[in-house]
Amino acid sequence: MRCVTILALLALLPAAAHAADCAPPALENQVQMTAIAMRDGSQIDAVPVSINGHDTQFLLDTGGIVSQISAALAGQLKIPINRTGVALIDITGRQAAGLAMIHEFRIGTQARADVPLPISPDPLVPTGLFSLDNLAPYDADMDFPGNLLTLFSQDHCAGVTALPTSATAIPFSLVNGHIVLTVTLDGKDISAILDTGSTETNLRADAAHSEFALVLGAPDTPENGRLEGVADLPTYDHVFKSLGFGGIQFENPSVTIIPIGNRADLLGGPELILGMNMLRTLHLYLAFGERKIYIAPAPP
Repeated sequence: MRCVTILALLALLPAAAHAADCAPPALENQVQMTAIAMRDGSQIDAVPVSINGHDTQFLLDTGGIVSQISAALAGQLKIPINRTGVALIDITGRQAAGLAMIHEFRIGTQARADVPLPISPDPLVPTGLFSLDNLAPYDADMDFPGNLLTLFSQDHCAGVTALPTSATAIPFSLVNGHIVLTVTLDGKDISAILDTGSTETNLRADAAHSEFALVLGAPDTPENGRLEGVADLPTYDHVFKSLGFGGIQFENPSVTIIPIGNRADLLGGPELILGMNMLRTLHLYLAFGERKIYIAPAPP
């Protein structure tokens, strides 16, 4: 019996030594997030940034591929604009071309010089977007209950994060610059974009019809507004039974059904946009090197 115990302990030594070598991720940056009001009255979490010495807030937008500055702020700060032939397109199909040539872009302890920021095509963006191009080089720890965005180095052992060991890990993919994961909506597995820049959770109208046989305008799916205020893009509301991912379950979630308008490029992509009405109570750790999202246990 004693020999078996000794052998078992010896077998554990390599793993224990390996665990000792796995230091916590190194801190790169940390900022306090705040909620700022959008023009439509909704609120989105934002991070403090400095543009050429001017302090402002950029919306935290994991649904965006590149960080952007609003035309209004670029004009206010008299930032020179380089016109380009490449335009950004928002979800409604609006386009904007041009690069604001930022002399100094600063967030927290990090500063970069001569940063070209695209002009945002979305008129609802009051200042700018802090998007995946500024997050993906790191591990991004988004503590929404604590209002903290922390960036860690990716140079660490797989599975080692700043979250408790009880955190749940789920895989994700980067598809066309979007964080895509699988969620379960009313028992059906569908693909979703993790989008902290969206106040609501949205389902494409074509998927609502094909996957869930919803009839837009029916009593259980009434019209509730316009997508980004565009008159010919009506939106609808539907209360599903459940939405879940990574062990997190939301009962009776209200989901906005959105049209795709002239955005035919959205067809075949993720059906759902997972917004802040589902994410706000969570603590998420995006390990971009591992392609995993770690979710801390939800607070009581």
